[in-house]
Amino acid sequence: LHHQSKAVLVVVPTVSLQMDMVRRSRSFGIEAVDQCADWDRGTILFATPELIDTTRFHQTLSGLCSSEAVGRVFLDEAHYYFSHGQSCKSGSVAGV
Repeated sequence: LHHQSKAVLVVVPTVSLQMDMVRRSRSFGIEAVDQCADWDRGTILFATPELIDTTRFHQTLSGLCSSEAVGRVFLDEAHYYFSHGQSCKSGSVAGV
């Protein structure tokens, strides 16, 4: 999961799971964040659908993608996001 030179995005369905994943990752010495401002190369961002629907997230992702700094994107419970389409929480998760 962790790639030393690239940023990693993991979209999880709930804030509580997001917080738990950040805490657990850090306990293993893995750089993990839950805020876009802290997301950079070699860091895992655990995000919720609500977070990825913000302007700040889109700007950060665009910057990292333009410099080819995003290594992987994971959608936890991906079937949920795609089967619920626009009714899924913020509505834009399928556009990731």
